[in-house]
Amino acid sequence: MEDRVARIISYVFHPLFVPLYSLALIFQLETLTVYLIPDKAKWLIMGMALTATIVLPFLLINLFIRKGLIKSLQMESREERIYPYLLMMLVYYVMYLLFSTIKLPVIAGGMFLGTSVVILAVVVINFWWKVSIHAAAMGGMTGAFTAIAIRYELDIILLISLLIFCSGLVGFARLKLNAHKPTQVYVGFLVGMIGLMLVYFLL
Repeated sequence: MEDRVARIISYVFHPLFVPLYSLALIFQLETLTVYLIPDKAKWLIMGMALTATIVLPFLLINLFIRKGLIKSLQMESREERIYPYLLMMLVYYVMYLLFSTIKLPVIAGGMFLGTSVVILAVVVINFWWKVSIHAAAMGGMTGAFTAIAIRYELDIILLISLLIFCSGLVGFARLKLNAHKPTQVYVGFLVGMIGLMLVYFLL
């Protein structure tokens, strides 16, 4: 039963989904920069993000699976993660450039640049050691909203607390499934959190 719950948590908070969750939450924040984005534009941006960061990578990863380059969507071995990670890093960076071109506020566009930076860091670390990309994604989400709260002086402590709780659930799930050792989860979370916070503070 616990293994089944752990698998469900791992799929619900799959790294491909987390940036889209983050963007949806950002569009709910009560800041002037968010208010200035028309509702139709928000839906268009969400659609673009969904296509580029979930549908396209999902299709390409399934192609990698059929070609035998990776074994599953979870990409459990260190070696099979390199090419999908590089692909996702490129997609997120292109999305950041696109959103910068259309003058999307930093509060939203920064999520894509930060995710690209975190994936690059994970790829580099991955050459020597396997870290949890699930934990990195949740750490990035938590770090992004922590930085947003500080930078835009928002009282979103409840949201940040919820993200920390969800991060704990994801960490538990990855450990329960024996996908990672505790240190790999902790390091992944810290890499994600520090990476997104730095990006938001420097943009």
